[in-house]
This record gives sequence, C-alpha cells and structure tokens, in this order.
Amino acid sequence: MDATLPRTEPRTEFADDSPDNLSASWASRILCAPLAPTVCSLTLLAAAMFNPLDVGFRAIDEEHSVGLDWQVGLKLIVSAIACGVGLLGWIGSPKVRHALMTLPGTIFVALGFVFLGTSVFALDEVANVCRAAAIIYCGYVLFVPTALAMLNLRTIVVMILIGLVMHMVVSWFLYLFVPSIGVYEEELAGATLVPRMSGTAHPNSVGRVGVLSIVIAISLLRAVKLPPLSGRGRLLMGVLIFAGIATAIETMSRTAMAAGIAAAALMMSDLIPTRRGMLIALTSIVLFCGGLLLFGLTNGTDQISDVLVSAGTKTGDADELTSATGRTRIWAEAISLIAQRPLTGWGLNSAPVLLAEFSQHTHNLLLHAFFSGGILAGGLVILLVLWTAIVGLTSREPLVRGVAAYVLVSGCFEDTVIETFPFSSTLLWLTVLFAPVVYQNRPWEVAADRPLRADSSEA
Repeated sequence: MDATLPRTEPRTEFADDSPDNLSASWASRILCAPLAPTVCSLTLLAAAMFNPLDVGFRAIDEEHSVGLDWQVGLKLIVSAIACGVGLLGWIGSPKVRHALMTLPGTIFVALGFVFLGTSVFALDEVANVCRAAAIIYCGYVLFVPTALAMLNLRTIVVMILIGLVMHMVVSWFLYLFVPSIGVYEEELAGATLVPRMSGTAHPNSVGRVGVLSIVIAISLLRAVKLPPLSGRGRLLMGVLIFAGIATAIETMSRTAMAAGIAAAALMMSDLIPTRRGMLIALTSIVLFCGGLLLFGLTNGTDQISDVLVSAGTKTGDADELTSATGRTRIWAEAISLIAQRPLTGWGLNSAPVLLAEFSQHTHNLLLHAFFSGGILAGGLVILLVLWTAIVGLTSREPLVRGVAAYVLVSGCFEDTVIETFPFSSTLLWLTVLFAPVVYQNRPWEVAADRPLRADSSEA
C-alpha cells in the first residue's frame, strides 16, 4: 500500500428492491450515491480529529453548567452528520440492521436504550446534556456499522489515523510555538508544577491520540490479511510511531503509555513462539537486568528504587503510584455517588458537574458505566469488556488484539470509551467488535481486505 489516501468507491449493497424494503428505498438510494462513501470517510476523519478537542480545558462555572462554545458546536456538527449517516444505514441497509441484532450489537443497542431511559432521571442542571450525550452515543452505534458496510476496513482505519495525526500535528505546533496554550502546568502534591504538552486538549487526551496512532501504525505494518504496505508506506508508519512515542513522553500520560505498551505487546505476541521473537525477548531481559546490576554496583542498591520511582512518577513520591495518581480518592467519591442512585445512575456526561472537584471523570471504565446508567448500564459494559477480552485473545489480526488490549488496560484508569463525543478509542472499539458481523458473519480477518457486497454468494 502506498502512503496515499485509500480510494472510496460507490457501494451497491444497500440496494434492495424486495417488497418488504420498498419503504427504505429512498435511504438506499442516498447511501448508493457516489458521494456517500466520501462523506462517510470524512466524517470518520473529522470525528477522530475534532472529538478530543478541548483547547483551554472548559471548566465548570459557578452555576455548574457546561458552556456551549465553538469547540462543542464543531463536535455537534460532526456528531449530527454521523447520526444522520447511521440513521440512513439503519433504515436502508439490511446488513446494518442484522449487525445490530447480533452480538455485540444487541448489547450496544441495549446500552443505548439504558442511557436514554436513565437520562430522564438526570439532575435538572445537566438533564439536557445527558440526553444529548445519550442520543450521540446511539448515533455512533448506528454510524460505525454503516461505515463498515460502505467502506473497506483499510479505509476506515486510515481515515481515523489521518484524523489523529492532524490533531497531533496541531498539538505539537501549539506546544512548540504557542506555549501559553500548548503547555499545561499541572499542580501536584507539595505545590510542584509539572509542565506537560497539551495545546488541543488535556495532556492525557493528547497522549491517547499519540498512543492510538502507534497502535494503528503497528497494526498496518503487521496486518495478517490486508495487502502489505509499500516501502514508502512502511517508512511513513515508522515516522508516525516515533511521533506517537514523542507525544506520549511529552504529555507524561502514563496511563496512555501503559495501555500502548500492552497493545504493542499483544500485537507482537505472535512473534514470541518464533526463534527471532525469543531472541529479542531474551536479549531485552538480559540488557535490562544487566543495566540494573551495573547501576547498583556503581551507585548502590538503595539508588535503584529511587530511580524506578522517579521514572514512574512526576513528583518522585511513591505515594503517587500507590494512590494511582490520586485516582483512589476519585474512585471512592464515584462509588459513594453510585450508591446514592444505583438503579438510574446520574446520566451520561454528568460527571463533569458531580465530580467537578475530582477531575470531572470517574477514571475507570466500569465506574463510568455504573455512574452514568446505573446497574443495567454497568452490567452491559461488563459483558462488552468480557467480549472484548475474548476477541482480543483469540483474534489473529493485530488491530483487534491491539485495540482490545488498549481498551482493557486504559479502562482500568480512564473512562476510555463511551465518551460524550466518541474519541478514536471508541470508534476503533466499535469497529473491531462490529466488523465480524457486518462482513457477512465471516472471520473479519478474511473479509477485511476488501468490501463485501450484500448479494455476494460468499455470504
């Protein structure tokens, strides 16, 4: 594959003139229009680029309301387009409707109904925001299988990657040339100020952008069934991996780093049984242990623990690790609030108000679900987490393994998925879980290298 943008060709699998589907013919005709795949591709790119956008880190004001600024307006426009495309796919494509009626589609759909239902009981000051967030979630659940039906997998992944890279480039520009916006000084224990790369969003969000770029780049380099990259394509992926690593380091997002390491390890796990893989693993272990031994002999064994703590913390205080950088307090507060409304939760995207003094997030995927939609939402997300683990451990395709590992590890310390405006992590998560059922129920590693037609005899 060249480093150029993949082609998007008009698709015909939405056409269905059977008597039962005449009422949906208008939607089918729209989806079969020559510009439809381009609109779908650009929506993916825009969602990956703009949904993490949060210049200046919008704060909750004294009236505990979330303001509508140009950034939110931009995200709402992208979400409206995604919802419109998804709605057309649901109306006009039997393939999309079939995907939503199978696992994991039924779980995603049920979760959407739970979020819509529990938003009725949200606090008055955030009720409209919670209902809008629930509708946006449902729209993207319809949009991703529609995108899979309209585009081949390579196109979807590359468009998300382009959006991430564009977001990352803007962050680097602000970080290097507009430090008043691009540098965020985080205040930690002991009045310690730590400068972190930000610019387009909170440093943790920018770090996730960099790490997800690495995950996609590695998956394209090591894809099992997709056509191999050309020499220029492989070189470009190498550059993006380097840029993603630099971004993760400058943002000091250790959660993103840990999730990225786990994703890369699982994507490369098939190399371990080989002689080359064993040699690389053993060499790495020997070099690491040898380096620790040499450092201990020259500086004293007591210094080893100090170096390890300093490398893993921002302040050099071990309490920063044992408290998960303050997340234990956040989790305790979130659990306390969940206990007050275990059945209905507080509504999707209510955390910025209710946890305003606790980083505005639950910082845990399962707590995020229980907090937003109560016991039902939490139970459904647990099923999705188990499904993700099964898919990630059994798939032959590096992209599936990488996304699964990223979601599972990052989800321990961040909300990670099911955001108000879905980040690339949510788009990729939905993609790898929906792909098997959208691609004619065949193993998606086989089907993903080309678009499939609904009337294919291979279905």
